[in-house]
Amino acid sequence: MSEEFYRGNGKNHNLLLINPPSGFLMDERVFLPLGIAGIASTVIERGHNVKLLDLTSDQNYEKIVLDEIGNNNYSAIGITGTSPQFYYAYRINGAIKKQYPNIKTIIGGSHASMFSALRKQLIQRFSSKDNGKSIEERLYEEDPNFSRLEEFDVIAEGEENSIFVALGSNGNKWVDGGIIHDVDSMPMPARNLFDFKSYLLDPQGTPKFKIKGKASGSIISQRGCPYGCEFCCGRDSDMYHTVKFKDSDGKSKWRTHSKERILKELDYM
Repeated sequence: MSEEFYRGNGKNHNLLLINPPSGFLMDERVFLPLGIAGIASTVIERGHNVKLLDLTSDQNYEKIVLDEIGNNNYSAIGITGTSPQFYYAYRINGAIKKQYPNIKTIIGGSHASMFSALRKQLIQRFSSKDNGKSIEERLYEEDPNFSRLEEFDVIAEGEENSIFVALGSNGNKWVDGGIIHDVDSMPMPARNLFDFKSYLLDPQGTPKFKIKGKASGSIISQRGCPYGCEFCCGRDSDMYHTVKFKDSDGKSKWRTHSKERILKELDYM
């Protein structure tokens, strides 16, 4: 965890980004969460001041967050989360709202994105039938996760740009930042904001995963999955199923990093 702000040009937001605990795992630090690391590097590149709290393995995570907010002037809090992590993200948001109700809280990541995609589908289905209830009431009846998510100020679907759409939401609770076409245009994930070594080595210094005897991590070389497995809800989200896009000349291109960019990230690793 970075002890100080990673400072941009100082003209914009002071942002706190949070990776919640993953208490359901035997080891919470195995593969570094590249999603929020990519968000961090993108907001830094655009001049915002950023601090990242990696709360994996922290028992007193709510107190850590409240102390951090109390000691700094944050304009917004961004929290990521998979579905199993949402329990912790929800508790963090509740603690923030109880003590600092005026700070904007944003929930992103796969759980928020998938429920945003589901919400769009259900609204289309519900709008064709009228049983005397509002769409919101019917959504809440369909799945209690909708009401839980709406306790955050903004629920953000999408990739890196979702954080900027959320910051400028102006009261809109559900926002969609879309997907990145030219993925080479995005900065490398800010691994330096994490205790990177703790993801590679156990407390005794032994590699958690090895390739030819060396500690190994991960990179993302392509976005989107080309398959349409029926069991996977990811096929309902542009972020997870869109592998190709049409450029300005109408040519179909992959959402993949160039070999030069992949080699650059491998060199960094």
